[in-house]
Amino acid sequence: MTNFVVIKILNNQGAVVTQSKFYGPIELRPALKDFPRESTAIEESSKRNNERLDIKINSRLACLVQAEDINSALEVSNKLFQDATDCIAYDFSIAQIKLSRSGCIKNLDSDEVEPIIDFSEINTTIFANESFPFPRFTDGQIIHSYKSELGERYRRAIHWHHNALIESQSHIKILFFWFSFEALFKQDENDKMNPFILSALGYPSGKSSQLIPASKLATLSAHASYFYWKRTLSSQIEKIRTFRNDSVHKGFRQSDFSSKDLNLYKTLMSLAATRSQNQVNVALKNGISSVSEFKEYSGLLISENKNYINDIHNTVFLMLNDAMH
Repeated sequence: MTNFVVIKILNNQGAVVTQSKFYGPIELRPALKDFPRESTAIEESSKRNNERLDIKINSRLACLVQAEDINSALEVSNKLFQDATDCIAYDFSIAQIKLSRSGCIKNLDSDEVEPIIDFSEINTTIFANESFPFPRFTDGQIIHSYKSELGERYRRAIHWHHNALIESQSHIKILFFWFSFEALFKQDENDKMNPFILSALGYPSGKSSQLIPASKLATLSAHASYFYWKRTLSSQIEKIRTFRNDSVHKGFRQSDFSSKDLNLYKTLMSLAATRSQNQVNVALKNGISSVSEFKEYSGLLISENKNYINDIHNTVFLMLNDAMH
């Protein structure tokens, strides 16, 4: 195990302290306590993460952790920082206590200092150049025009899906993906999202599966990982449902779950939400206007999807296998 010091800088409009305060293993410390190499690394981190921070005055959070490598050290420290920021926000209620993505990590054994680069938040400007002489309606414009029940649900679903994509915390991201399913399919309190998530990941059931040719289902189940994931997904999705309820009703936080579970849940929900929404988009284009109609004919949509088996075998199973390791 290697000893690391992880330092993260608070966002602007936070608490600017003049001397260190300790919250268990976490030090809330002033900017002046940075060593020169730490200051340089934090400045580089801020630039590369595209965060405009008042580096010379914003306070820092720092902690000492033991871990196998840098990524593991960051995972451990992020959980510790989350607990500390809640308590710091209690002490400085007028300020906006939020941790930025920027900082540095120091290997105490080798004395190396590196900037923290958050690759999960890399976005870019897009230049949209029209190559047609007449303006065309985009998918987004068409989606915005839907007035049916299913169209309204679809817009609510993509709202939560968009929030999930731009959210940096895995815990909140997973919840937003789940909310996108509820926005699409939940008609009463007894409706469970599990069958819709399973169907999006290659396991249609009930009436929808009866509308899919037996030959297609046979080809789908011929993959070596099919029955492993059939068993595993059912239990994991039920765990995510419990995760959702514990988070919403009992106030569970990211630090209450293991990083391995969060990574699997995030991958699973991201794959399922994207595919389920694509299926609803096709349904809307084919004139299906209510969620009841969609539930009745979803098997036909799968049957007509020529890329369904290829996508499940070569994308879904591959990414789920990667997330388990």
